[in-house]
Amino acid sequence: MAWSKRSKNWNDEHESGDGAEWIHSTSIDQALNELRKAWKEKGLYAEAGDWEVIKLAHIAVMRGLTRRVTPWIVRLLERREADGKLRWFLEERVVGAIGISMVRLFAAHLEDPSVPVKKAREDVALFLRSIEGLDDLKSVHSLMPLIIATRLDPPSEEVRLAKRAGKLPLRTDMESSGMCSAAHRQWRVEYLLAMGAEEEAIELAHKGRSEKPCGDTCAFAPHSMYAWLLEPLHRRGRKDEARVLHDRLETLMVPRALYLNAMGHRAHYLALEDRMDEAVFLLRTMLPMAQNAEASPWQALKFFEGCERALSVICASEHAASNEVADLVEVTHLSLQSLRLQFANRAKE
Repeated sequence: MAWSKRSKNWNDEHESGDGAEWIHSTSIDQALNELRKAWKEKGLYAEAGDWEVIKLAHIAVMRGLTRRVTPWIVRLLERREADGKLRWFLEERVVGAIGISMVRLFAAHLEDPSVPVKKAREDVALFLRSIEGLDDLKSVHSLMPLIIATRLDPPSEEVRLAKRAGKLPLRTDMESSGMCSAAHRQWRVEYLLAMGAEEEAIELAHKGRSEKPCGDTCAFAPHSMYAWLLEPLHRRGRKDEARVLHDRLETLMVPRALYLNAMGHRAHYLALEDRMDEAVFLLRTMLPMAQNAEASPWQALKFFEGCERALSVICASEHAASNEVADLVEVTHLSLQSLRLQFANRAKE
């Protein structure tokens, strides 16, 4: 099975992948004001009145500002549960947006070292309770534990044994649901890669290669998934397939804070391909976003880990003497020390 070029209008995919215009033109404050206005006019529990909440989540995720929004939405869910009205007030046709926006929002919540581990778990459980009555989102209940495992839990002995036996405890069939199947596949591929099951991850990702992008409000799938696969494919000698995926990424992925993790993988891949100048340029382009105080610490950590791998390759080449490379090595080292300390000191209770 090989990744190969497809007959496709990549301009259409680029437009879809970039996301709807309102996501990037609306500030968090504007979205919050619109939400408060809607509640003032219709009430907190207005039938089909939660689309403004979903829009707020979309904006927060796509612009890398989840740390401002997730605690606010958690407080909303807590208030609703206390009032005995813990459910989503949405039209049936847009229920799937919960599975895209809120899963990503709460994944970012799990990634935040300022949130104690116990609190993060409780907030995810609260979110899962809020969707219990939604048949279209049943698959989210099996998906969230995989996300938790890649963010909070070290691989268990069960996982280690299953890995050695060549079979991880993971169902790889894509259930029919209101949630975007491309986004669903991406989370599962990430889980497999985190557990060291690269062949299974490549196979699962390959099954979705002919899918269309998941709509004008999702800029993740399949972008990040492609980036994660570059190194495993290159390492296995499947370099032509890796180049095809990277060609697609150049069309799909523009420099944004939400792509920090993926861009770290891209930079390492470019260094492995001996495209050192491009790797350094990409690192330099993304560095201010990684250093932004509002950036996700987890995404920044993953970006700098990618930097570290890329710079290790670059420093073994003739580019090692470059002052620019030396500066990047120093910044990466200091940034990684700081970020790793944040996660090491994360409160458990």
